[in-house]
Amino acid sequence: MKIYKSKVDIWLVAIIFVPLGFAVYHAFQEKDWIPFGGLLIVILLILYACIGIKYIIENDMLSVKIGFFPTGKVKISEIIRIEKSYSPLSAPALSIQRLEIITHEKSLLISPENRKEFINELLKINSNIEVKL
Repeated sequence: MKIYKSKVDIWLVAIIFVPLGFAVYHAFQEKDWIPFGGLLIVILLILYACIGIKYIIENDMLSVKIGFFPTGKVKISEIIRIEKSYSPLSAPALSIQRLEIITHEKSLLISPENRKEFINELLKINSNIEVKL
């Protein structure tokens, strides 16, 4: 089993956390404790999810997990193409520098930290994958 973490773009994380930080600061200044506590819980859940994005290669399966939540699975033998992507669509990825994993039935946007090693690991299992980077 190989586990790859998501690449992290600091500016993308800032877009998520800066507005929440201002809201927490405002709630703290106003001594509005219920929104303050709620916002802290939301921030901690988002932080946990962000830190916990993993791409797992095991046997013939590529699994994506956010924290302890499984979000997607793809059989590696069914992958036909891997392409570079800068799609801003929602995805289990903390970077805009993404890979699109394409099968006949679906596609998956991910951003593994070590792209080259990740792709090579997939190619060891399915050498027929077309790679377009």
